[in-house]
Amino acid sequence: MVVVSRRYHLHWPGAVFVITTLLVALGAINSQHNLLYWIFGIAVGTLLFSGVLSGAVLMGVEIQRLPPARGVAGQPLRVGYRISNRSRLVPALALHIEEWSTSKGKPQPTWSDFVPSIRAFVPWVPRRGTQILHSEVIPAHRGKMTYVALRVWTTFPFGITRKSVLFTVADPTTPDETLIRPAPLATDAAQTQQLSSLAARSEQARRSGIETGVPVSLREYVTGDSPRRIAWKRSALRVMDGRNPLVRQDSRPTAGRLWIVLRSTGDSSADEALISRAAGVLDIAIARSVPVGMVIPDADVMVHPSAAPRHIAQIYDGLATVTLPARQAHVQVPRPHPRDTVLVLGDES
Repeated sequence: MVVVSRRYHLHWPGAVFVITTLLVALGAINSQHNLLYWIFGIAVGTLLFSGVLSGAVLMGVEIQRLPPARGVAGQPLRVGYRISNRSRLVPALALHIEEWSTSKGKPQPTWSDFVPSIRAFVPWVPRRGTQILHSEVIPAHRGKMTYVALRVWTTFPFGITRKSVLFTVADPTTPDETLIRPAPLATDAAQTQQLSSLAARSEQARRSGIETGVPVSLREYVTGDSPRRIAWKRSALRVMDGRNPLVRQDSRPTAGRLWIVLRSTGDSSADEALISRAAGVLDIAIARSVPVGMVIPDADVMVHPSAAPRHIAQIYDGLATVTLPARQAHVQVPRPHPRDTVLVLGDES
């Protein structure tokens, strides 16, 4: 991160100290007491020393933000910072780090839409040393949480003067970011029963080796079939004629998969609840190793079923930023395999 500005701030302890010093000066002038002159000189020296030392502490400070790649709404999120002190003489003491909600560049950071503040404190960074610290916050909702600028400040050594340094990312148009996934909601009893039945069939298929069964017939390809099961030689003429290819049908049926169809209700708060319910279904599918795919017709989203972790992460990331428009139905719901389960969330009309 690069330095944008350095400045001193007058806060209330410093203001009280300055006013008291001025009153001592007036008393010394009026009374001509040497003791008051000594007190006034010590106060001015303390003020100057505090300003110089706090500035020297921050001159060698460098900081790097370590934002997590992903988080979940309503769950603790730890934003990390690596702070270094390049000074060979002065350690950095009592440093406060806080995210800055405004930026001179564009786009503006969005973290303040998720949490009220992000702050951290490090008591000591040695000379030529580095410390790593974290700030724990709880995002209020899903979305993309971005960061641009942050401020490091200290009132060391006496708490009189406050010196700060404002840092920003090298390119404000590419801010640091964290993808906040939706908080999963528990499914109802009927949906849980559907998922349990599908998980049992998938487990039985894996144990009995269905995927390596003996092909005894051919059928027409349907959306979601593995390309490895296509009979290419028998399908060549059909593909040239614009028809679907043929797929080898085993002697026993294949294990089922789960399709989640997410439709807009027209109400933004209800749509948010639907997205959270979809996240809850994904959690159950992951725990039970059920291949899962997702279709959001109103948002032009279709992800074919798979149980691979990277695939599930892709669906989760899509739920973090998707917006459900009002019933545009750009994508047609695919015709599933007979043993697949289709779970429709939202308006089915």
